[in-house]
Parts: sequence; C-alpha cells; structure tokens
Amino acid sequence: MAAVSYSMKELAEQLELKFSGNGNFLITHVCGLDSLQVGGLAYLTSPDGLTSVPTPAGMSRHVGTTVDEINSSKVALVVSPGVQHPEHNLIYADDPLAVHVEATKLFHPAEPFIPDVSMKSGIHPSAVVSKNAKLGKNVKIGPNVVVYDGVNIGENTILHAGVVIMSEVVIGADCTFFPNTVVREKCEIGNRVILQSGVVIGSDGHGYFQRGGVNLKIPQVGTVSIEDDVEVGACTT
Repeated sequence: MAAVSYSMKELAEQLELKFSGNGNFLITHVCGLDSLQVGGLAYLTSPDGLTSVPTPAGMSRHVGTTVDEINSSKVALVVSPGVQHPEHNLIYADDPLAVHVEATKLFHPAEPFIPDVSMKSGIHPSAVVSKNAKLGKNVKIGPNVVVYDGVNIGENTILHAGVVIMSEVVIGADCTFFPNTVVREKCEIGNRVILQSGVVIGSDGHGYFQRGGVNLKIPQVGTVSIEDDVEVGACTT
C-alpha cells in the first residue's frame, strides 16, 4: 500500500477541525511525543503541555513537554483549544487523544477485505456456508471459511480466511474475526467483537476420569458467552 500523507489543511479538513500554522506543511506519519520526527503528528492532552504518554510496556509516564519546547515548524500537534501558539502547526480538538486515534486510522487504513475482486455476494467461492445459517446484511466471508448449521451472524460482520464457526453459534453485528479463528458450537458472541488470528472460543476443557487404568473422557457441554465490545488477542483459547 502506498505511503499516505496529508497537508496540514487537508488533515484538518478530513478531521473537521480548525488549525493554525502552515496549511501546506506535509504530515507523513503519526507518533508520540517521545518519538517525534520531521513530518510527525503527535498530541498534547492539556493546555499547559503536560501529557501522559504510553510507554512500550503499557505503563504511563508524565513527559514535561510544552509547545514552546517543541520545534513545531517541523512537526504538527493536536492540542486543546486553550493552547494559543499561532506560529506553530496545531490542530485544535476538545479531545486530542481521540482525534490522534482518528488520524492514525487515516494514515494506516485497513487492508481491503475482499481477496477476490470478482466477489459480489460477499462470500468467497471457496467458503462452505450451511444453507441453514442466517447471515445479516453486508456480512463478508473470506476464503476457506466454514459456517455450520444453525449459525446466526449479525450485519456487517467480517470473517477472514480460514475461520470456522460451528453449529448454533450466535454472532452479533460489526464483528471482525481474523484468519484461522474458531468458534465452537453453541457459543454466543456479542456486537463489535474482534477475535485476532488463531483464537479458539469454546474449546474442550480436557476433562478425564480413570476406570480400570483407562482414561475416559468427560463430555464438555459448557459454552462461552462474550459480551459487546470485546477484543481477544491472537492464539488465545
């Protein structure tokens, strides 16, 4: 995918926000205050310039960085309306962090889902979908996906390559299941759930008991219910 860049004016228009500074300044990437480089877009969360920046370990540390200490002729900042430095490249927002996240989406657009541009139904020709499955509007199903009997999938949900959805699973709307995820029978998944690659939901608990020196398997009849707005990390079971 080609590199994405915006002028200061273009980005402010995309975000529907006001800006000050050089409207022609070219922004080439988003970054944090601790990794500012020429062409970068960072954010400050308070008018006095004190912000909390996430570290690689996921903890928070305070970075005493003010607008005055940054050479903003070479970078751009998303700041609250209380910051008044017209000579700097500033985009004004009531919630600078949220706007920075939206800008990140513009610079890193999601990869197109459909691997076969000839697809019109939203279901890849190699997918196996039961006739008894119910699919909501705009559901997209990728290569080698298997959807069993009795499955109900909400609108706008995306199943990437190799996903397996077993019998009587209920999946909400606006979900994204990345490649090779598995949802076992009778599990329930809420709305806007993201399953990263390799996730298995509802797998057996490996219960056994012994009789006569032989291990006998105990049927695993429980199910899993995941509520709305949950993301599960890769290869989780």
